[in-house]
Amino acid sequence: MAGHRSIIARSLLSRIPQSERVAAVKDAVGSLDQGDSGEIDLAASLLAEQPDEEARQELVKHLRSVIENGHVDRVLPACARDKVLGNDLLEEVVRRIVDMVHSLQANPEGDIAVNMKDVVLLNENTVFSSVNADADAVASLFSAIRPLLGFVKRAVSVKDSERLPQALLPATLVCLGVSDRETCLTSRDVLVSILIRGDHCDEADCILLWSCIRKLILHETSSFHQGLGYSIWLHWATRLVVPSTILSEDQYWQMLRQGLQYGDGERLKQCLGMLRRSVALVLEEKPLWHLICSSEDASLGKQPPPLAKHSLSCQTLAYALQALQPTQAGIHT
Repeated sequence: MAGHRSIIARSLLSRIPQSERVAAVKDAVGSLDQGDSGEIDLAASLLAEQPDEEARQELVKHLRSVIENGHVDRVLPACARDKVLGNDLLEEVVRRIVDMVHSLQANPEGDIAVNMKDVVLLNENTVFSSVNADADAVASLFSAIRPLLGFVKRAVSVKDSERLPQALLPATLVCLGVSDRETCLTSRDVLVSILIRGDHCDEADCILLWSCIRKLILHETSSFHQGLGYSIWLHWATRLVVPSTILSEDQYWQMLRQGLQYGDGERLKQCLGMLRRSVALVLEEKPLWHLICSSEDASLGKQPPPLAKHSLSCQTLAYALQALQPTQAGIHT
């Protein structure tokens, strides 16, 4: 189908004098409304055959508005055919999300349940107006940001796409703390897609992510956001290597212990999964062995029980569980 679009676009342009083709492409882009994917794809094909930067910028902004109105599927064929257009659109969508996030953070009350402002730093040189406190205006903003996040999730999942915009991770983390639960869950899906890719989280990103996970879990007035924090922690710990600087924090293990002691069935499963993964990571870092050994074994430099082929040995987990007790020497609470 993409080949047919290109042939049609080439045929149409061949009937127009060379000097008038740029204007024709601009007219085609400018005449788009919230039409179907075929119209959008044809306009993108015309632009690919007759490049023009002004028309491209207009098309990108138009596609962003189509997404914002909830029609993500209408822009996907054009983005799949033209990778450059897809990456330009991703940049534009992320800028729009950052705009909305600033507006939410500027609103004093009601829209942010867990405020990440002291953890996540966005572009402080850009001034955005506060969202009107009217409930309908806030609901409208959340209705617009969700499809934008949905597009980002689809775009991030494309393995051959370019490196993700730098502002994407911080903006997504802020959205995890908003009051609208559907937006939180969509943001979590975006974050999971980022973690699956694995090429956008260096140690600094992991430290930022851990700071936000802690804020979510330690937010005592919202069990929903606490659960969100544990869910993200599990995805992160099982898909990426948790930096040793984080594994060595007392609070990392204290929060695991609290989840095991006080969590419901789902929380217990999550924390057991994170415990197994965390112990496996510790076993790969000799300076951290004291975290899962008795104080006597640690002082003697005794190696913890080895990993089985595909799972941790029961003895290793037993050492780790002992270390999570307040009276044991391994982890101090």
